Amino acid sequence: MSKIEVKKVYKSFFNSGDTVDIADTADTVDIADTADIADTAGYLSADEKSISVLEDINLKINEGEFVCLLGPSGCGKSTLLHLMAGFDAPTLGEIMIDDAPVKGPNSKYITIFQNYGLFPWRNVLRNVEYGLEIKGVNKEDRVEVAKKQLKTVNLWQFRDRFPVELSGGMKQRVNLARALAVDPEVIFMDEPFGALDAITRIKMQEEIIKIRGNNNKTIVFVTHEIDEAIFLADRVIIMSADQGKIQKEIKVKLVRPRDRTNPDFIKIRDEVYKELKLSEETGMLQYYI
Repeated sequence: MSKIEVKKVYKSFFNSGDTVDIADTADTVDIADTADIADTAGYLSADEKSISVLEDINLKINEGEFVCLLGPSGCGKSTLLHLMAGFDAPTLGEIMIDDAPVKGPNSKYITIFQNYGLFPWRNVLRNVEYGLEIKGVNKEDRVEVAKKQLKTVNLWQFRDRFPVELSGGMKQRVNLARALAVDPEVIFMDEPFGALDAITRIKMQEEIIKIRGNNNKTIVFVTHEIDEAIFLADRVIIMSADQGKIQKEIKVKLVRPRDRTNPDFIKIRDEVYKELKLSEETGMLQYYI
């Protein structure tokens, strides 16, 4: 388990290779206190126009916590996850995992994407072994660990199958087993169930909660599906649709396993709908599937 801290993070995209002193970019990133800017870095690549994706993001994620980043498409939730995972760097600010700055991807934290990333020429067992193989683990130990994780996701009987022979849900379970095999401290998940049908998606949500109960990893999970966030998370971080900011944090203090028809579940759902302005001002919420 690991803890994550995001400190005053901004992310903007610029179009030209020109450089400007970072203190001159206060208007671009909408920061009043240029002294704080000057303390963080030296120069930015800039053009006359820039796109500000994230603004003043401050977030602490505790060890073993399951946090969902929730918001509509384009709100910056995937960008924030990619910054935490080390795939990109903030324009301003700092991201720490276990008090160490994130400088790039690390074997201590694994990212699972919506596309499964399985090697088509490797069978299920050898796909799960892959990370261990890269780390230099011997064949006997690799197979033992892969066997354990495939049993965890109920796929050991499919160990000799190839990805083309698997359903979407099975492929994502193989992907999850491969991630667990290297025993990461943090699992980042970027809309991992987005390509699945509704029924399989619900089953995968239930599956990950069971697996997480046995491993207690720190998980950061990106979604735009409200029920999914409430079902999975200890805490839901709502991202604003047009500002690239954290709009609200909601703690989900519901016992597991969670029941989507429970009045307390529905109450939290109503709160999220109101935050995202998905309800009419009539006192009644309308839900559409």
